[in-house]
Amino acid sequence: MLVGVCLSPVWAAGLVRLLRGEALRWCRALGVAFIVLVVVFTVTGGKPYYLGGMFPVLLAAGAQPALDWARRGRPRLRAGLLTAALVLTLLTAIPVALPAVPVADLHRTSIVAVNYDAGETIGWPAYVRQIAAVYRSLPAAQRSKAIVLGSNYGEAGAVDHFGRAYGLPAAYGVHNGYWYWGPPAPWATAVVAVGFDRQTLTPVCGTLRLAAHLNNHLGVHDDEQDAPVWVCSALRGSWTAIWPRLRSLG
Repeated sequence: MLVGVCLSPVWAAGLVRLLRGEALRWCRALGVAFIVLVVVFTVTGGKPYYLGGMFPVLLAAGAQPALDWARRGRPRLRAGLLTAALVLTLLTAIPVALPAVPVADLHRTSIVAVNYDAGETIGWPAYVRQIAAVYRSLPAAQRSKAIVLGSNYGEAGAVDHFGRAYGLPAAYGVHNGYWYWGPPAPWATAVVAVGFDRQTLTPVCGTLRLAAHLNNHLGVHDDEQDAPVWVCSALRGSWTAIWPRLRSLG
């Protein structure tokens, strides 16, 4: 789906050429690398776009075989089929990969079902406003010692990007690279925790209160839709001890 079903013969021919063609023997390692990465990402649960950088290489390698095919037999018909494949690829890829569909209509389409990450590009301003409302609802003394903690880098990044306008402090996150920007300062004794389940926070928080559920108001079911927002206080240990236990990779 990344390069379109209609262009699959082109990149498949490119892969065969990389693996078997004498002219491209000097870069055969790229074909081997593609196969190895397919296996590795399939076994480890990688996302499809992790392989995206390889497809320009495969398409480039397959361009000459595709042109040779188009010039044989009935060249006008074959050139038309190749052109149609390019046009169909654009027509199917644009609404799936680019924000061409109005966001208010997104829930009426299957775009998010086809491209999971499209759902992760909407709703962030609304989510941050709701997180800020929870933060502002804290008593002043507690709010002065509160941080925002995201369960994934999208939540933490959204707070860092939009949160300043709502008076939110810089966010911390436990997911992937965001984890390395922690732990929070020792004075942070209250947490507005976004997207965590109760089982994760109970060992960390002496007091835990469910304050809200996020809603993008667009009817799109992404990772943050209906995600819980907690107020956590009376921490069960120092951040130095807590932080390694919260780390999430994947």
